Amino acid sequence: MADGIDLDALAESESLQETEISIGSVIHKQESEISKQESEISFTQKMYRKKLKWTTEIEAKLYNARPSNLSIYRVPNRLRQVNEDAYSPRVVSIGPFHRDNPNLVVMREHKLRYALYFFQRAQEVAQKRVVSFSFGSRESSECMREWATAIYDSDAEVRGSYAEDISNIDQEELAEIMLVDGCFILELFIRFYLYVHRRLQGYESDPILESAWMIADLRHDLALLENQVPLCIIQDLYDAISGHEILVDNGLPPPPWSCSSLLSTYEPQGKHSIRVERGVQAFAGYLAQVLFPAN
Repeated sequence: MADGIDLDALAESESLQETEISIGSVIHKQESEISKQESEISFTQKMYRKKLKWTTEIEAKLYNARPSNLSIYRVPNRLRQVNEDAYSPRVVSIGPFHRDNPNLVVMREHKLRYALYFFQRAQEVAQKRVVSFSFGSRESSECMREWATAIYDSDAEVRGSYAEDISNIDQEELAEIMLVDGCFILELFIRFYLYVHRRLQGYESDPILESAWMIADLRHDLALLENQVPLCIIQDLYDAISGHEILVDNGLPPPPWSCSSLLSTYEPQGKHSIRVERGVQAFAGYLAQVLFPAN
């Protein structure tokens, strides 16, 4: 011991400090390594999750690809730019693509009026069917609700018929479009058939049938590729009036041949026996078979 200082104790203390520093360095180094490993793991997990998310999205896109049986398309812009009028409706919007065209709003009231006439025919058929089975009377509103519900429930099938995404149209609006436009088309065909055969009696003056230019424009509009409703809607609505006396008494055939009078300008001579192939989903498809038969 020198001057009261314990050199051994001092040396031991310094040794302990060095040991603590050494241990601290090791711990710090280990913590750095662990942190680095955690960062690498975190980055790897992040990349894995990112890749998993991407592959999941790709898989979803593949599984959710639009079916090949789409029938109602938009006309390509390159064709539309050549002649806009040739591919756009002139007086009436049918289906969802041109529903907001302000130039076609006037026909909205005519479509609703024709839809009401069609419902009245369907109600007459429903009453006869009910009476024949002795079920008693049914209210017109009840039948209308049933038909509207059937159209409403066909939402998935309707959307699957359009090549363009129409998810911006909710189920209620789309069902109304299908119901009103489908009824309008059928009532128009019925009335025009009776009109050209001079059998349209007991009806008030019809501004559509009395206008030659209107009929010409309707022929144009109903043949447009993107101005369509699925043929299944037309067929289902026709079922509601099948057996109606005005159809039976006048020998009016079911669709699509009930369309032939109005669309006669698109029908070649001698092709009235063409069989409409299964799978035709819109009137444009029907017209294609009439104009370009397979054999």
